[in-house]
Amino acid sequence: MPSSPSSLLSALVPDVAERLRDALAQARREGGDDAWRAVVRALRAGEEPVQALIEHVPVVIYVAAFDEHATLRYVSPRIEQLTGVTARELVGSADSWYGCIHPDDVQRVRRTEAASFRDGTELDCAYRIVHRDGTEFHVWDRDVVVRDDEGTPLFTQGVVLDITPLRK
Repeated sequence: MPSSPSSLLSALVPDVAERLRDALAQARREGGDDAWRAVVRALRAGEEPVQALIEHVPVVIYVAAFDEHATLRYVSPRIEQLTGVTARELVGSADSWYGCIHPDDVQRVRRTEAASFRDGTELDCAYRIVHRDGTEFHVWDRDVVVRDDEGTPLFTQGVVLDITPLRK
């Protein structure tokens, strides 16, 4: 069994990606207007132990649209501890996530994200988050682009880990 949260998530991510990819493909085939709702339902409909892991592991897990704003489509409840902002407030709002990033880091994160999307590479970036109460957290964000069978980008999925204790 993996020994750390990040290795545990590495073991989990392929299963989650497959479930999400299948749900999005099915929703598109059925011509549904809101394919993302099907994706989120698939994420939430995982087996109970998987769902518990997603919602309680000490990292933020997210799914974002493959668009210029990286619009969040799902974010685990753990986000509220880091930001003071609820998942509900962040999901679906085009630039809401950038409002949580330290102002001095936003442009660097946007550039790194744009390069990742352009090049089709994993996002691997450390930056600061500012909680609503003003507390700063250092985080590490890692995400991957999930593609369909033809290689077309569908969405990104990733994790945000609080690395503040490591920085002290």
